[in-house]
Parts: sequence; structure tokens; C-alpha cells
Amino acid sequence: MKNYESPDGSWDWDREQADHDQAALEAAGRASAARKRRSRALREAGDLEGAALACPHGARYGLDGSHARSVGDPRAGEHGDRCLECGSHVEGYGSAVRVLAACEEATR
Repeated sequence: MKNYESPDGSWDWDREQADHDQAALEAAGRASAARKRRSRALREAGDLEGAALACPHGARYGLDGSHARSVGDPRAGEHGDRCLECGSHVEGYGSAVRVLAACEEATR
């Protein structure tokens, strides 16, 4: 265990909390990367529904914005977002993401 004692003998709570926060961020990053790898493998295997469910849908653009029109998205002007990781039509954020159409667009 790290020593969080300051030179004056007091406990450095800020440093300890920063280490705990960093560990949590690293764990979340590893979990997200694992979901992306699983999603990619399922897409390559042809399981589009499974791939969409596995994807964290972290990188997206709105379908009702100018970007969707400029890239020629077939759903431009509709409600929801396009996931840049798996190509799904999704809505919501965090644990409330709902897949409306699984992996329908090729991703870059």
C-alpha cells in the first residue's frame, strides 16, 4: 500500500483520493475497450444485434444535425443519433441507451 503520509506527519487525503479516482477511470477505460472489441468481433461474425448491444455507443452524432446531412446519412433529419463505433441508430445516454436499428451503417 502506498504511503499517503505527508512530510509533516499528516495524512494526504487528496493524494489518496486522486489515486482511487485514477484507478476507477482506468478500470472504466478497460471495460469500455473490452466492449468495443466484443462488438467488433460480433459485427465481423455477422451478429449485428449482439454487436449493437455490446457496443458502448460512446462516439455519436445527431441525425437531426447538419453533420448527418453532410455525410449523406440515410436517416438524416430523424430523431436519435448514429453511433460512430458500430453504425447503429440509437437514442438516450448512459445506461438508458436504446438501439433503434442495429449496425445499419458501415463504420470507418
